[in-house]
Amino acid sequence: MVEQGEECDDGNATCGDTCDPNCKTPGCGNNFMCSPEQCDDGNMTSFDGCSFPECCLEPPGPANMTLADKFSAADCFRNALKAEISAVSTLPPGGKSALLRRLDFAGSQQNRKCRGLRHALANKGLVCRRLDLANFLGQISDDEHLQIARKCAVLGAWYSSAADTEPCP
Repeated sequence: MVEQGEECDDGNATCGDTCDPNCKTPGCGNNFMCSPEQCDDGNMTSFDGCSFPECCLEPPGPANMTLADKFSAADCFRNALKAEISAVSTLPPGGKSALLRRLDFAGSQQNRKCRGLRHALANKGLVCRRLDLANFLGQISDDEHLQIARKCAVLGAWYSSAADTEPCP
């Protein structure tokens, strides 16, 4: 039974079902972290340490982040970027699949020390520049481009942060 102050109540403390354990509707921005969320600060604002609507940690992250944690945050943004690109219906299918493959390649390279991080950064950069061109050619809207460009910037920041942790020359 739903009580005052609750959005829902399914009678259990299970994440990811019809109601989160804090009796809020499941999802990013409800101030309760459930997998696969990396954070949930209870708001619908990005660039405050926790992104919305992905609930991915934003750089620089906590001071004690390990390299593996940084890669996990990068993966969260890479997957969000892939979802954003996949949702753009005006991109030519062949071009869209090539961009998604490049992002997958970047993810496969990121944990291969400095050389892998350089490949990941280069591939992320290639994808983001091609999306800039798609916007210039009118294949994606300015609003779609802005959302994608923000995710590109954050993914690049995570890769750079990981390179600083390594440290890469």
